[in-house]
Amino acid sequence: MTIRLMRATHYQAGHPIYFGFLVHSCTSALQARSNEKVAKDVHKILNEHGYKCSREAAKFLVRMAQEMNFLGPNNIWTWKAFVINYFEEMDKISDCYEKTVVSSLTKKIIYLKYYLESDGALLIKFARKVLEENGLSKHMIRFTNQIVEPVFEETLCEYLSVETDFKKRVWLKKFLDMIREKGYQTKVHIHKAFAHLDPLVDLGILDYDAEKRQYQPKITDSRNITEVFIKKFPDILSLEKIFSNESAGKADVGYYERAAEVYNIPYRKFSQEDITNISEEIEKIYSKVRDTITGLAPIKSIKDIICTLGLVNHKVLCEWPNIDDVLKEFKKEKGAKLRFHVDRAGKVEYIVLSK
Repeated sequence: MTIRLMRATHYQAGHPIYFGFLVHSCTSALQARSNEKVAKDVHKILNEHGYKCSREAAKFLVRMAQEMNFLGPNNIWTWKAFVINYFEEMDKISDCYEKTVVSSLTKKIIYLKYYLESDGALLIKFARKVLEENGLSKHMIRFTNQIVEPVFEETLCEYLSVETDFKKRVWLKKFLDMIREKGYQTKVHIHKAFAHLDPLVDLGILDYDAEKRQYQPKITDSRNITEVFIKKFPDILSLEKIFSNESAGKADVGYYERAAEVYNIPYRKFSQEDITNISEEIEKIYSKVRDTITGLAPIKSIKDIICTLGLVNHKVLCEWPNIDDVLKEFKKEKGAKLRFHVDRAGKVEYIVLSK
């Protein structure tokens, strides 16, 4: 399976914008840094910008960024970090203070995608629970075993029903046995729930009533966004199909079409007429995501940026296979000026574009 299960979480580290600060202001594409130094820096900058983040939470934030494939083990950017940095620069993250709710539609689409790939199963289960109960209070989450343990048990059982890797099955079974036999201590519940619920609030999938201290379904203009979200991303198998098909270049109803439905974005589908405009966009974006030494630019970064900008700014729906088609045509146009490069596994992952 490609869909992961994020286990190391902290209740203060559940806001997508924190990863924006971590990537944009505390790490880079070239310089390796220790977890301790990065955690110290992100703790400092978050508190300078009015966010409540303890030193312990900052350590978890770095670990979560690595689990979500934003940072490598040495805290150098992955291809996803290039995408995050691109949109955070566009949104002027250095001017953000205190507010955690993501207002930018481009960032909502990108962060939702990366959360679904890394933590999607639990996000779906918690969102479904909020919808079924018509709200979950923080008091109930923290002081009862009616929310966290059942959600985790259901999620682990679902994983076990589809996972084929022996080592992963053993790990999942041990995790499930622990939940069933011991459960979590009361003080741990907030770390195992809020870190999965808060991103859904920040990304406009759930609401939070501060007065009632309750997570609620998100309803805007008589439209239940939480319900739409669950319909478009119903379970682990649906996520697995979406993202495995995307990586394999299969033409199917992909992530971006589903995201458009969730966020109610009108669109028309990609056509041959869009190739020239998208080629020009690739050329502009290349300079933003290329390695300054080698000139290599991750194709996946370019795909996510193009698909997101196309949907939000131009109402054109592109999925990854459409960008593959554009790159083929772009290669014909540029000839030797556009080169494809493979990773260590021999898979085409980068382009180099010369003037």
